[in-house]
Amino acid sequence: MNTQRIEMLKKLVLEDPADPFYPYALALEYLHTQRAEALSILLDVMNKHSEYLPSYYQAGLLSIELGKLEEGEKILEKGIALAQKQNDRKALNELRSLLDNI
Repeated sequence: MNTQRIEMLKKLVLEDPADPFYPYALALEYLHTQRAEALSILLDVMNKHSEYLPSYYQAGLLSIELGKLEEGEKILEKGIALAQKQNDRKALNELRSLLDNI
């Protein structure tokens, strides 16, 4: 875990709360060491920035890895619907593949 990067991202989140990338990047920093915190941040990104597609894959995968299978499936299904709406074929394929492999 890169403590400097985490502190920088926390500062950026506070400075620009309208940008979903900063909390998303912060969650990615926490993925391997503070998984519950990472999931909490990703769910918050989804709630505040529902159109930010990358958060759905990570939140769905992490939910599944943490044993929250039903929650993970619901997140992935929402992400699939959003990817279709945004016409993002790459994200759509990634989300479907993850859902199919559960």
